[in-house]
Amino acid sequence: MNKEFVDYYELLGLKETDTEEDMDFKYKEIVRFLNPESHPDKTYSMREYEEVQEQLAGVNEAYRTLKDPKLREEYNRKYLAYKQGKVQESKVEVGIQRPVDLQPIQLSTPARKRRIEREPVVRNTPKEEKTFVENVKQAYKEVRRDERKNSFRKRHSKINEAYDETFAKKVNNLPKEIVFYTGKGTAHVFLEGFYQLSRLCYINKDSVTKYVIRNRRLIAAALATGIIFSSGLIPAKKKNVESPVETRIIEVEVPAPTVEPTIVPSEEPRLVMTRNYTIVSGDTLSRLAYNANSSVEELKQINGYETDKIYSGRKMTIPYTILREDLEYYTESIKMNDFTVEEIARAYETDVETLYQLNRESIYYSNGTYYSLSDTLLVPVFHTKEEVKDLKEAKNASYE
Repeated sequence: MNKEFVDYYELLGLKETDTEEDMDFKYKEIVRFLNPESHPDKTYSMREYEEVQEQLAGVNEAYRTLKDPKLREEYNRKYLAYKQGKVQESKVEVGIQRPVDLQPIQLSTPARKRRIEREPVVRNTPKEEKTFVENVKQAYKEVRRDERKNSFRKRHSKINEAYDETFAKKVNNLPKEIVFYTGKGTAHVFLEGFYQLSRLCYINKDSVTKYVIRNRRLIAAALATGIIFSSGLIPAKKKNVESPVETRIIEVEVPAPTVEPTIVPSEEPRLVMTRNYTIVSGDTLSRLAYNANSSVEELKQINGYETDKIYSGRKMTIPYTILREDLEYYTESIKMNDFTVEEIARAYETDVETLYQLNRESIYYSNGTYYSLSDTLLVPVFHTKEEVKDLKEAKNASYE
């Protein structure tokens, strides 16, 4: 039986002048539309499934013919003859008719019921059984696709927008740091926690593998918490155990203590300033100890040296012991210029504790943090003994 000539250009929705890119785009669009996997909510009977497969076979045949240059040239000759009406139906190749408007096949209700009753129902495309590893990979891809739609950055940008719209006008006079840590920061933490907990409701929708992958962060947090408590990293409170040894109370007469007057010690005549020094070429322990009014053994003990050898470029701690009357020769006054106490300590090769000793009235200490209450600070200048001697002579010199 001879069949009607099939217009491949009309079947794919193309023109004779379209490029290969247009052909690929139209082909993928039609296959995606006809593929049963693109309609997961639709139930196909066996007859409907076979009809869709025939339509896909026709589309594939048209695409293969027009994609190949030789086959397309041969088909164009027949297509031109077909348009001119010179080809008899008996001499034309068999083809597949184009589906009407590429719409899914819809059967009337009575006919659909009759076919479903006598034909088995097939949901989507029959699939082969997959291994456990393949199921895990597929579940992970699906979960990651869902997570990308509502990524961490998108969630928290929405939190920022909602917070700014609601509270931004009320807190304009407060510093930004306080607003963030007391407002946005708290909102981010709590809302992210609620979001992660809300993923537990997928237990009725997901498979076991997919559910575990979706809630992997909560499961990991729960396991880590259990391991920490079970391994004893957090020590439990020890109960007081009574000693089995019997104790005997012996009464001893103690003479009344003599009350002596309290003597308030005066300020220490010496002051120790810490220097975080970087060793340069030519330095020796004896020379460094001499300038700091210290000893070689003390420097070795503080820095953990076993020998007298020191190496250029390494850090070492040197305690400078000076008299308070010579404090002016070992210090200078500077301006803060919006620097923190820690930054100034690093710049002048010292630590924060030394700055605190030199500026008791200008630096405030609270909860492990130092705050400057003044625009100027007294910082150490670690001169050598020769330099200090020259400074003293210059100060005491008299000019005629």
